[in-house]
Parts: sequence; structure tokens; C-alpha cells
Amino acid sequence: MQLFGPWLQKPAVQILLTMAYVSVGIFVCYRIGLSERQNPVPNMFGLEIAAADLNWGDLWENPSVTRTIDIRNANDQPIEILDFRSTCACLDVEPRRLVLEPKEMKSIKITMNMKAVGTSSDQRNWFYFETWFNPYVKDRGFPSMPWKIRARVHVPFLLSGGDVFDLGHMTDETLKNQTWPLHTHPEVHELATTSSTSGVGVRVTNDLQQLIITPTEQLPLGRFEADLIIKARAGRESNWLEKKYKIIGKRLGPIQAMPENLLLGMVKKTERKPQIVHLMSATPFTMQVNGNTDKALALKVIQDHKQEKELQIALVEWKEGYANHELMIDCKMVETGREYRLPIRICYYGAKD
Repeated sequence: MQLFGPWLQKPAVQILLTMAYVSVGIFVCYRIGLSERQNPVPNMFGLEIAAADLNWGDLWENPSVTRTIDIRNANDQPIEILDFRSTCACLDVEPRRLVLEPKEMKSIKITMNMKAVGTSSDQRNWFYFETWFNPYVKDRGFPSMPWKIRARVHVPFLLSGGDVFDLGHMTDETLKNQTWPLHTHPEVHELATTSSTSGVGVRVTNDLQQLIITPTEQLPLGRFEADLIIKARAGRESNWLEKKYKIIGKRLGPIQAMPENLLLGMVKKTERKPQIVHLMSATPFTMQVNGNTDKALALKVIQDHKQEKELQIALVEWKEGYANHELMIDCKMVETGREYRLPIRICYYGAKD
């Protein structure tokens, strides 16, 4: 080594050695890949699929991932496949029927919904996935050794709280930002959010680590439900990776209706009785029935105090079977001039006398 030491220190020699190491590494990787390609995975009926076609590697959580793989009939007799079965409903095969002559090879297309295969359970942004699929062969049934597809699925982001974000009960004083932590994959470089209602604003912080939901004054009173869509761009994926969530909650105005909903149960036509609803507020307000309200209902004001109203609601039009009606009451706060619309819902089942 002392003899060759000075010679090995020359730049040109070091470059040649580096190139030799790289060439050996490429050759080893090539041989491993070639081995997977040349070593098919058979089943007991003599049908073969290359091992490389069953290892899908690293995938993003995409609703449609498609691979074309080859099936070879290693037998001396033809084989007719009537169908394919899988342990996961996320997998689809086309075509589902084919005939393979002796030593013949044909291609099938496998499409996988990677959003339906599960998710990470320990805040990791990836998980291992595998599923078995099997051909149903005419006159022979299913082989006892199915093929196994495996992959590592990468999740663009994880959100605490599941698929539903409950904002709870909110008053005008508590309409404020609510924050949820985001566990974003390191390869995600862009997130976009949209909400199905203008009453709820959504955005992601610049570091992609927090989701902020902002209820606004445009939210209607009462319970609400909105769709939240979060899209991500990750790695070399050119398409958006999309997930859909629900935002729910209830906005409480300064005026409360007691009760909010009238569930009358079974009602006969000859036994209709007026129902009483109280409207209450901490400050004076005025009210009137909206002109577009349900014509099957009649409203009568029994008491009209500054801060409390007592209403009598009657069924003018009765119908047989299940019925849902809604009475819209417009209220206005005397001190601030702000207007609110209160829905009063009446549900019943019309029974014959």
C-alpha cells in the first residue's frame, strides 16, 4: 500500500476509482431489478407474474393509481380466466376475462384507489399496504396461492379530529378563529383550501402546519354544515391530491326560540292543536313573519313584550303521511338595528281519523 499510496492520491486516479464504484453500484441495482423481472411469481395453476409488477413501491394517496402487468401461461394447455377477486374493494382489474394459450403472455390493467386502503394510525405520513388478488380459472376455481401487491402509501397531510370539524355553539361574541394542527408530509410544497359557504373562511399557515377555520357574520342562525376541501401538491405529482371534510356547528343569535323545533309526532286531521313558541332576548327587539314562509302554517302573536314574544302556531293545511314545514320569522334588534331570521320547524306524521 505504501508503494501505491502516492499513485492513488493522484486526482485522475481518484476520478477513475469513483467511476468504477458508481459503475459497480449501477450494475448491482440493475441485476436486482433484472432478477425481479426474470423471476416470476407463479401460482399453483402455472400462471406467472413478474415480481417487479407486484411491488408498486412508493405511491401517493391518490384515488386512481394504474399499473399494466403481464400474466404468462407457463402450461402446455390453454387457460381461461373467468374473473379476478381481491381482498380489497379498492382494486379493479381490466379485462376481467381472458384466454391464455400455452406459453402466451397477455397484459391486464390494475387500478387501485389508494384513498380507500386505510391510513396512518400513529401520526406518520406513510403506511405499508398489501392486498391479495386471485384469478378464477374455468373448471379449476381459485388457486390456493394468490398474488400479493404491496406498496408504501404516502399521505400528504393528517388532521387531528377525523373527517368532521365541529365548531360548537357560537354567538356573535365568540365568532373567532379555531385552529387545528396539520401533520404535513415533508415533500408537500403547496396546500390550498376551499369552503362551500361564504360564512366560513379556511386557510393554512405559511409553514403548512396549521389549519385555521374562521366563522363569519354571514353564517345563518341555527345549525350549519359546510364542505371543506384541502388540496396538496407533493413531490413530482403534477395533479392536486384532494381530501374532503365536513365543518359543522351552530350559530346562536341574540334571540332564542323555545323550542326551536316542534316535533308533533302523530297528528290526526280532527285533532290539530295550536303550538306555543317563545322568543326571548336580553335586549328589545321587533319581529314579523317573512312573506315567503310556509303557507300551511298560521301565526298569531299572543304576547308582544319588548324582550319576549309568545307565538301561537297552527296547522292550516293538514296532509297525510310525514310532513315538514318551516316558519321564517324576521327579527330586528332595537338598539343596534341588526336583523336576524329565525327558522321555526314543524314536523309531524298525518294519521287518518
